[in-house]
Amino acid sequence: MAHVAEWKKEEVKELKGIIDEYDVIGIVDLMNIPAKQLQEMRRSLNGKAVIRMSKKNLIDLALEDCNAEKTNIVDLSGHMDGQIALIATEMNPFKLYKILEDSKTSAPAKPGSIATDDIVVPEGDTGFEPGPFLGELQQVGIPAKIDKGKICVQKETVVVAAGEEVSKQVAATLSRMDINPMEVGIDLKAVYEEGSIYTSDVLAIDEEQTLADVQNAFRSAFNLSVNAAIPTDETISTIITLAYTRAINVGVEAAIMTSETSEPIIGLAQAKMLALASEVADAPGAIDDELAEKLSNVAVAAAPVVEEVVEEEPEEEEEEENTEEEAAAGLGALFEKINGDNMEYIYAAMILHSAEKDINEENVKSIIEAAGIEADDARIKALIAALEDVDIDEAMETTAMAAAAPAAAPAAAEAVEEEEEEEEEEEASEEEAAAGLGALFG
Repeated sequence: MAHVAEWKKEEVKELKGIIDEYDVIGIVDLMNIPAKQLQEMRRSLNGKAVIRMSKKNLIDLALEDCNAEKTNIVDLSGHMDGQIALIATEMNPFKLYKILEDSKTSAPAKPGSIATDDIVVPEGDTGFEPGPFLGELQQVGIPAKIDKGKICVQKETVVVAAGEEVSKQVAATLSRMDINPMEVGIDLKAVYEEGSIYTSDVLAIDEEQTLADVQNAFRSAFNLSVNAAIPTDETISTIITLAYTRAINVGVEAAIMTSETSEPIIGLAQAKMLALASEVADAPGAIDDELAEKLSNVAVAAAPVVEEVVEEEPEEEEEEENTEEEAAAGLGALFEKINGDNMEYIYAAMILHSAEKDINEENVKSIIEAAGIEADDARIKALIAALEDVDIDEAMETTAMAAAAPAAAPAAAEAVEEEEEEEEEEEASEEEAAAGLGALFG
């Protein structure tokens, strides 16, 4: 049997101790990180995570020794590319990934390095006076000329395509132009937690999409609450405005004179009178000169849309027949309907926010499972990490203002009624879902 150096045994023992101590274990690539920057990153992670550099084969051995207690952790061995190190933490894996990504900084391109993305030189003034640098630019394929006493790049140019090696000449040129196209930082390759391996493509969080999802979820709940006339703090103003507009329309159509309807009723009567006059205007003596002048100066208006409101009233009455049972079943139907659209987790978070409960993994999972859906731990962890920087109250307020504005005009009533007509054509489960979400946010 080959002799194993004592220091290697001790190293594996220490690595195993780190793996046993922490719940979240990851593999990171430290390739091309300057020593000074690496030390700064270590300090920024102090108290949050431990980074331990070691040889790949020794990390492999430590992972194998821990595989019995931490099932599947040995699968991290398949992600050890580059100058790897072990990272251990108690943080949400998605939050860890975000912290490491945010800590990355731009750096100059070094000769021999591989471009992860296209390296682009922008069009415009370089700031250099006419001289030998013009030839250097042209030698690396950058179209340049003298313009107004300065060397200018004629058009945006890709000098190194993604995946290609940066030459010494290109690296020197980019450095002189103060273009730092490379990104330097700790690259998290994969993370283990509770039997699951999360790779970097899974860990990446789209924060803008998360904010948009929150706003869309609130917008849907807002519209459903308004259409179902379920008052909440956010929708009561819009519901009242909508009801007022509809009442005015009914009063105008029925010619019921009030302080609010008298002016539109007179206007409607005049419009109908002018329309009738225009029909008989060609008959000799049918209208007098004053009326003829009005016809020539005033555009004849068609009968207002209020007639459509009367036609649609039976449909509104049908919607009022929804039973309380449908509303109660609505939450489950809603989650079933949106399952696959990645929105059920957003709704779960908003339920917790509305109830002033902590938005954490346990609470989100409870709501998802209560709706009859099998919870995906990875998506829950991603949601929690993504919402850390999202102000839900602000997102809701902004969306509510945008949603409420159209309701102030009579056209809003028509738009809402058209929406209601479309919703009647959908399946019963979707109607139940609408009722459930509206009641939920009531």
